[in-house]
Amino acid sequence: MEIRVAGGPAADVEADALIVPVFEGAAPEGIGSAWLKDLYMAEEFSGKLLETALHHGPEGVKAKRLLAVGVGKPGDFKPAVLLRAVGAAIRKLKGKGVHHAAVLLEGAAAGDDFATAAVEGALLGDFEPDQYKTDAEKKSKPVDSLSVCGGSAAAVEQGRIVGEAQNFARALANEPPNLLTPTT
Repeated sequence: MEIRVAGGPAADVEADALIVPVFEGAAPEGIGSAWLKDLYMAEEFSGKLLETALHHGPEGVKAKRLLAVGVGKPGDFKPAVLLRAVGAAIRKLKGKGVHHAAVLLEGAAAGDDFATAAVEGALLGDFEPDQYKTDAEKKSKPVDSLSVCGGSAAAVEQGRIVGEAQNFARALANEPPNLLTPTT
């Protein structure tokens, strides 16, 4: 997965989907707030941890889709929570033909720790141990690139390194014993 830091406002990022972390309770202000308020009023979305809601063709945003992902209560919000939420969002988007995703990191999610966690979560969520599947139609369709709206380039690079290292270890663990013997 290609990962980059998006410069400029998140509304101007051209992507197949923009991932927006949302807290449990009241609907947020900003990108997609009118749509999210409608979802809250209809009790279709509450912001509970890992809950998602997908909106096609949002207004005021260049992204084709807006994916709200719940991150739970504001008092419990940490980089590890964002890591899980972004991973869940990427898994949801993989089957929908999304090639380029962006993640919005503002407010409580602003900062380098959260940027690192978002990138790591995206890489872990995109991992599929399907290299030995024989049915081509059952293979997953990965997300090709991710733009991070917030955080420094160094934090994004650290998240990429840690995420790719974990996926490498997972790939090694999934190798059959006749190809990757204990001595190897």
